[in-house]
Amino acid sequence: MTRFIITGSIYDNPHRTDAGVAEFESTLTSDEKACRLFGIPSAMAGLIYKEFEYDEHVLERVPEGWADFDRPPNDYTIRWWWDYHTRLPQAILFLATDQKGRVFVFDELFCENLIETNAREVIAKTKGRFVADQEIDPFALIPHPVSKESIQDELAKYDIYVNPATKDLRTGIIKTRERLK
Repeated sequence: MTRFIITGSIYDNPHRTDAGVAEFESTLTSDEKACRLFGIPSAMAGLIYKEFEYDEHVLERVPEGWADFDRPPNDYTIRWWWDYHTRLPQAILFLATDQKGRVFVFDELFCENLIETNAREVIAKTKGRFVADQEIDPFALIPHPVSKESIQDELAKYDIYVNPATKDLRTGIIKTRERLK
């Protein structure tokens, strides 16, 4: 099946008036303008997190006290989340929090669905550090129908004990926006 999308701008309407467009535009938020005026689907307009500012949220230099961008000091609190899939590549996000409560994303792994390899990566990133939170997609807690073991059980063999992450996307987006502000 072939799919396509046709977009249209309010300015393509030959029956519009400049005054009418200006009146309508005055009722729109900045997020709505790309969609309502230019026909760009709202999911494709701008950033998902409008609060993200490159100059503020992306580091140009290795922070003071860090060995490298992916090696925070040992006294930072570490958190990581594993987006587990059976067919898609795995995604593991690592965060470090300093004593002032500032949160740094210090690594992201996009890897194959290989439990041992990924477990060793997690161990290498967290060894000797205080890990406050380690969560995985709840799908990884479902036992296999034959072996009766889950991915959570497999990770426990490497002394990695995970909690189920939430699937509440809306709250996650809201919390991320709050943190970015």
